[in-house]
Amino acid sequence: MERTGRERTAVLEAIRDGPPFTKTLGINSTGIAAMEEEKKQKSSVRQRADAIRNYRCKNLIAVIEDPTDIRNIGTVIRNVNALGVEKVYIVDPRKSLPNDWQAMRETRSLSKSSVSAVKWSFVKRFDSSAAST
Repeated sequence: MERTGRERTAVLEAIRDGPPFTKTLGINSTGIAAMEEEKKQKSSVRQRADAIRNYRCKNLIAVIEDPTDIRNIGTVIRNVNALGVEKVYIVDPRKSLPNDWQAMRETRSLSKSSVSAVKWSFVKRFDSSAAST
């Protein structure tokens, strides 16, 4: 069971305050260790992401023009991210993607096919190639 940051903080505070609270929350020592390990893993992933940020290519922009399948868009975003390209522009005259980057990051099919790379890359949608200049 994965907990949100607020839940994790509440649980850790309850654990710090003493055993009666851990019994109330239904957490044993294995659960506590798993939560602490999860917190360490996330911080190490964030540290690695921050460490490679300087090596990303800021002058190169990948452009996808008139994509037909949203899963292909996710695959391209994943590959572009792996190659270190920082931005992806999508020329989408059919308007199959939302205009807002935040909404695009939350699109399940796009996030799933890009293996969450859409959350780490800057992606912008345009209606036509003339609008992107």
